[in-house]
Amino acid sequence: MALSVAQDIADSARNRTARTAASKHDIVLLSTDPALRAAIQGALGHTATVWCVSNAQHAVGTLLAGRCVVFVADLKLIPQEHAALFARLAEQFPDLVLLAAGGREEERLARSLLSSGLVYRFLHTPVSNARATSFMEAALRRHGELKALQTNMLTTMKIIVGKPRWSIGVTAAIALIAVVAAAAFFHFRSPSVADMHTVAADSSSTASAALEELLGNARAQMAARHFISPDHRGALDLYAAVVQLDSSNAEAQAGLQQAVDAVLADAETSLRSRDVARALEDIAAVKRVRPTHARLPMLESRAAQLSLSKRYPKVKAVAPPKPALANSSPT
Repeated sequence: MALSVAQDIADSARNRTARTAASKHDIVLLSTDPALRAAIQGALGHTATVWCVSNAQHAVGTLLAGRCVVFVADLKLIPQEHAALFARLAEQFPDLVLLAAGGREEERLARSLLSSGLVYRFLHTPVSNARATSFMEAALRRHGELKALQTNMLTTMKIIVGKPRWSIGVTAAIALIAVVAAAAFFHFRSPSVADMHTVAADSSSTASAALEELLGNARAQMAARHFISPDHRGALDLYAAVVQLDSSNAEAQAGLQQAVDAVLADAETSLRSRDVARALEDIAAVKRVRPTHARLPMLESRAAQLSLSKRYPKVKAVAPPKPALANSSPT
């Protein structure tokens, strides 16, 4: 079994190399449903290649063998291991868009993944061509957003270390960015993760120093309750930058969650006081670091409704004047 899977992965890598010039995007589909594969391939046309795999091990191997942008998993095939698999893929491939598919029962399994933001969307099967097209277009747009988010995080990091009093960390930050870039290269281009671990280990002390610099700034902003700022140097963005560079950092994860909760609470307060502009600032800040947070759609809807009500206030209806009574006295 293991030998067969390894051979499948090797064949997949060779085929991928041969077809790279003809394919703009690679999609990995974990499914044995030919109708689902046909719908997804039909939605993408010639702009992408769909690599169909039948088990989780083969899926991970195919992702490691080349640069894929979207992963779709039919939860019927992984009813027990879906959460662990998605968490592993989210950690290893930061800009990979994760989609789940299945029927009513599988939708129940996916609810926690959707609410946490780990899975972008759930695709109900059987699926029409129109719905498959809509989903894949949204997934490719989401991939672009994730790529832009990573770029913004690195830009934020450069801004943070740009101040004179933080100049000591500049060299460490640049080295850390180089390590992250090298790690991403090995993740996407090589079927072996050992090379990536070697690169990371060689610069582990430098990376730790840069992360500690960011964490120190984040702690200070959190203590001062400076959650957001126009220059992205508040606790929210600082903790998000650490998480982006080291997703296993428990302190940063906890700090980011605390900052997100605080900013969303501020947004709620602003909406209650009808301060739409302030609420939208808070919503935009959270959307920047947690674009799929479950509370964002509701807050955005409330802000939009409040904005409309302020722009077009209801006019109190005025009762029409009563008609004059006709003179009924005898003449």
